[in-house]
Amino acid sequence: MDDDQLTELLRESGPPTRVPLALADHRRRIVTAGSRARITHRRNWFVGGSVVFVLLAGGGAATAGSDLVTPWGWTADNSFTRVDDAGASCYAGVRVEPEGVADDAPIMIAAREIASGISLDEVDISDAERRIVAENAEATGDGPREIGPNELRRNALDAVVAETVFAGLREQGFPKDPVPVSVYIRERCGAGE
Repeated sequence: MDDDQLTELLRESGPPTRVPLALADHRRRIVTAGSRARITHRRNWFVGGSVVFVLLAGGGAATAGSDLVTPWGWTADNSFTRVDDAGASCYAGVRVEPEGVADDAPIMIAAREIASGISLDEVDISDAERRIVAENAEATGDGPREIGPNELRRNALDAVVAETVFAGLREQGFPKDPVPVSVYIRERCGAGE
């Protein structure tokens, strides 16, 4: 074997120095797919980020729009906070419920608007407190029961809010008796109910 034959055999056995056309097409497909994957990846991040933003902003707006979600899991038509005699913070939620009428009936809409417009700062419960004390003193059967100042204040607030809603409905010309709405008030002070 001479030098020319050896050189020729070595050149043929070595890797090609030029890329075949089929491999160039394959490389182009890989690069194109990679760039599409990057675009898809960026789009997925954008869509995911947008969804998170909408959920956070929308949830924040819903929370900011209605801070009337009660500790009991229902949405109040109005809520009050106060401090009781022991210094504990109390939360009261007012809810207007239908009694035999549709939830979107005109009387329900009016009752909810009236309940939501009541301000605890403007409510005078002194007459209701005196009335409750007098009714308790005149109680028959087991006789009068002891009513603490917090319970008296809570019962008076319940009575005044309900009376305000029913009086507002009468002023707007809705039926007086029976009124197809109920007013529920629930209160929690400190860690208890």
